[in-house]
Amino acid sequence: MNISGEAVTPIMRYYRIEAQRLIVIVDDADLPLGAVRVKTKGGSGGHRGLDSVIRHLGGQEFIRIRLGIGRARRGADLVEHVLSPLEGEDRKLFMKGVNLAEEAVLSCIFKGVERTMNTFNSRRESSGNLTTLEGVE
Repeated sequence: MNISGEAVTPIMRYYRIEAQRLIVIVDDADLPLGAVRVKTKGGSGGHRGLDSVIRHLGGQEFIRIRLGIGRARRGADLVEHVLSPLEGEDRKLFMKGVNLAEEAVLSCIFKGVERTMNTFNSRRESSGNLTTLEGVE
């Protein structure tokens, strides 16, 4: 993941895909577990995979779907947190987020990124309950 720009950029060149059409899904420790947010541009926020894509594309204007993995417990290593398997309720909540990320990709494609951002970025999670996006074909 940390060097994904090395793979993404040649594929995009080969298929002549514009950067604005690229959709990258990344884990985000700054979002609650299972939450999903959509952005069209911006920095890497310290995410090495995003940094690699930005460097290799030569720009920041691509779609990012951020999937929350939550923060590690106080004093715990972030890398260990990212690579540790999820169990029980945490796994269920994460899988709901994966399903939401899938819906966000489909929404970006079929409804447009602006509408998708309005839907996902205004959504409020309460007590771990994530709702699905209505009307995605």
